[in-house]
Amino acid sequence: DDAPDNVGGHIVWVAIADVSYYVRSGTALDDEAISRGNSVYFLSQVIPMLPEKLSNSICSLRPHVDRLTKCAVIEFDLKGTRKHAYFCDAVINSKAKLAYEEAQVFIKGKGGGEIGDAIRTAWSLADVLRKRRFKNGALDLDFPEVKVVLDEKTKKPIEVKNLVYDESHQMIEELMLSANEAVAVELKMKRRNA
Repeated sequence: DDAPDNVGGHIVWVAIADVSYYVRSGTALDDEAISRGNSVYFLSQVIPMLPEKLSNSICSLRPHVDRLTKCAVIEFDLKGTRKHAYFCDAVINSKAKLAYEEAQVFIKGKGGGEIGDAIRTAWSLADVLRKRRFKNGALDLDFPEVKVVLDEKTKKPIEVKNLVYDESHQMIEELMLSANEAVAVELKMKRRNA
């Protein structure tokens, strides 16, 4: 998001679903989530950490629906230096849900209106962040990833496909890394000041 008070830079909002609003600490639901630890992804099914009505519905960031979120709001200059970050609760109403392949079309081309423009802007920042990260010594752990395709009826593997790790994947990776880094810095500063 280009903002008038950050001419030449970017302000990025990274939002995740606010599951804590629905899963209160100390409840049976919280205890079950703690015992599961995470969702488990198999070839033919997912065993979610939370009940499906939460994980796939109420807590899912769907387009054109208000959703409660936790946000990291990060300001960058043109060189990809984080200038400021803060964290807040927010209600978002996203404009679209895109697969990586759909976002990649916007990154590589034109069109898409406001959504296409926003994705291209996000990629321009992510590209700067990525180059900066590797220049500063980050390891490139880009290992080939595969997807097993199952027969719809038998659920048996019928094909193995290589997954493409393109700019759309790199964009999400960089913005999530930036949010995680901003949170880590905030927690470190709070610990130091305690």
